[in-house]
Amino acid sequence: MCFIFFPLLGKGQERCYKNVFKDNGLYDLRRISYSLDSLFFPSKIIKLIKVIPLIFYMLFINYLSSQSSLPSPIGLPFIDKFYHFIEYMVLGILLYFVDLPLIFLIFLGIFYGALDEFHQSFVPLRDPSFWDWVFDFIGLNFGLLGVYFWKKKRS
Repeated sequence: MCFIFFPLLGKGQERCYKNVFKDNGLYDLRRISYSLDSLFFPSKIIKLIKVIPLIFYMLFINYLSSQSSLPSPIGLPFIDKFYHFIEYMVLGILLYFVDLPLIFLIFLGIFYGALDEFHQSFVPLRDPSFWDWVFDFIGLNFGLLGVYFWKKKRS
């Protein structure tokens, strides 16, 4: 006999918890909360939730790269390198939370930066720059390794 019955997110799979009650008649809240977590937040959904901000940010970078000219509030020379550094540092921070090996994330960021510079060769009034890609790489590594060492220090 089932005391609590939870339908799962899936192809008609169902789970029956027979031992939800303790001997004294009280609910075993650990089992109930675990079953609710698996019901509402399966691991695939949690991984997808971690990837969604990354995808939107990569689309934002692509949008910025598609612009023929971007306004610069400061007329300093080489300010665009600083913007590339900050832009890819944020990308590195978002990439870190995808839970993939660090070396794979570094190569993914390097590839995306190179793809971004290649994309700029097709945009009117824009051209790819090796130095932009270098600052993309430095910012990406600063973001990835910064979060890595920060989390390592906290644990």
